[in-house]
Amino acid sequence: MNPTRRSVLTAIGTGTIVGVAGCLGDDEIDTSYDCSLDAPDTVSSMEAPVLGESDAPVTVQVFEDFSCPHCATFSTGVLPDLESEYVDAGDAHIVHRDFPIPVSDEWSYEIASAARSVQDSAGDDAFFAFSKAMYESIDNYSWQLVGDEADALDADPCTTIAAGSNRTYEAVSDADRERASNIGISSTPSIVVEGSIVSGYDSVEESCGPIADAIDAELP
Repeated sequence: MNPTRRSVLTAIGTGTIVGVAGCLGDDEIDTSYDCSLDAPDTVSSMEAPVLGESDAPVTVQVFEDFSCPHCATFSTGVLPDLESEYVDAGDAHIVHRDFPIPVSDEWSYEIASAARSVQDSAGDDAFFAFSKAMYESIDNYSWQLVGDEADALDADPCTTIAAGSNRTYEAVSDADRERASNIGISSTPSIVVEGSIVSGYDSVEESCGPIADAIDAELP
């Protein structure tokens, strides 16, 4: 029986580790790029990508899964409002955290590794731009898309595809997932403002109301 998203969430919430084998093999990667798909060296740790000034007074952590449609709603509909209202004003900075919840035929770890590869080579702003582009095409993920969006951000497409297909940054994603589980997070997207999980945020609605309220409560 293939695992469902709900069953994997339940297992994470009860502390059970559910392993799901990668669903993509090298023979399934078809792009216009002439790439070597040899596995790069794995990366076990790296700094989380940050949107805005790291010394802004309020820290907002966002735990996301690149296969989660509600995360796509957040990234494309809510995050831009938070950025214009709080990040651009220097009141808050956004920290991305991976919380992959892999289920059959999804891309949770693969896109997360591709995004971290973009961050590694082109910086945090490129990471967030790549992430937004991925979420905008969440129903149409492909390695061609991954390569094209990396290329548009001056990140090497072949390096990005190789990192994604080989899950080069899987350990980085798993460290974030453990962080989420340790503070009681069991769904995505989950928003944490200054260490407290924001309650009342409905990711189906493109509204940042409860998040804005939580940020405002922390501002002088």
